[in-house]
Amino acid sequence: MTKIDRLREYLSTLRPPIAVACSGGVDSTFLVKIALDVHGKQWVYPVFMDSVFVTEADRSWIEAVSRNLGVQVLRYKWNPLSYLEIRSNTRRRCYWCKLHMYSIIKEKVKTFGVSQILDGTQGDDLNRDRPGIFAIKKLNILTPMADLFLTKDEIRFESNKYSLAPANRPSESCLATKIDFGIVITKNQLKQIENGLIN
Repeated sequence: MTKIDRLREYLSTLRPPIAVACSGGVDSTFLVKIALDVHGKQWVYPVFMDSVFVTEADRSWIEAVSRNLGVQVLRYKWNPLSYLEIRSNTRRRCYWCKLHMYSIIKEKVKTFGVSQILDGTQGDDLNRDRPGIFAIKKLNILTPMADLFLTKDEIRFESNKYSLAPANRPSESCLATKIDFGIVITKNQLKQIENGLIN
């Protein structure tokens, strides 16, 4: 049995409806695709959390993913800078950001009767400094691709087979990661960083 077969089997054990956090990147888009294959469009809710930490390019990719998969992506706005523990930008920023973001998602998708929320963390992420993973686990968010040790290369390979829009999109971290720890994050800083990426 291949890892993809095991991923399908894993997802088939979940009681729908389910929600999948989707950033527009290759990992989360692939997870949405397989979830749709297993459960169908009426039972899968992709969720995009829009904030000052994401770029216009991210928003454009979400539109592309929506068209590519033929599914509506739920979009919610939130303000991470309203939380002192996030904007103060300590080494636990990512932990607090994921904790607050997924707490909001949990509340939002209750409306649809969602019992399980999935995250696109994959096997390679487990070897990196990712404090956000601890927040994800604390909230009982599922990480099927990490649990099955699916790697980025494997996900890209499979995504190309399915002609998924972001299959070859370079990996990008959020704008907040471009600011050194200990420097308080402001909206103006984030805008300057995004403008620098564009130019």
